[in-house]
Amino acid sequence: MRRTVDIIIIACVLVSTGGRAAEKTQDKRLRIYLPREIVIEDNTANLGQIGIIRGDESQVAKAGAIVLGRISVPGQELTVDRQMLLSRLACNGIPASKVKLSGAERVKVRQKGRAIKADEFVERAKLFLGKNLQASSICQSDMIRAPKDLIFAGVHTD
Repeated sequence: MRRTVDIIIIACVLVSTGGRAAEKTQDKRLRIYLPREIVIEDNTANLGQIGIIRGDESQVAKAGAIVLGRISVPGQELTVDRQMLLSRLACNGIPASKVKLSGAERVKVRQKGRAIKADEFVERAKLFLGKNLQASSICQSDMIRAPKDLIFAGVHTD
């Protein structure tokens, strides 16, 4: 009876130790969480700005510096999907087998900025002309064509 109890205890210890060994080997994988949308400060999107990266510090630093694209026009939206992300990681020496992705399938990346709609721009122009040009020679002003929306990159207070 005592021998049977000893064998069961040894088996339980071995099973729990084997489970922890599997967890430690899995911890070596780079874990990346992807949100659905993100707004970045500058026009170059890298993985460190877009996703939350966990794992070995050297791998995290290497992966965080990977450039995923550039926003060339203010207001442009960049879409990063998992396939593209895995290929960029592989190009930088991090194979897909060592990466675990979670979160969204696609990330929409926008640059921080401000947009002024065309109708707001026209109203402000009319207010300016009304306040500053009160000469008798100008009695009426008409808009020839509607302007496009103005999009400013970054944060502007004016």
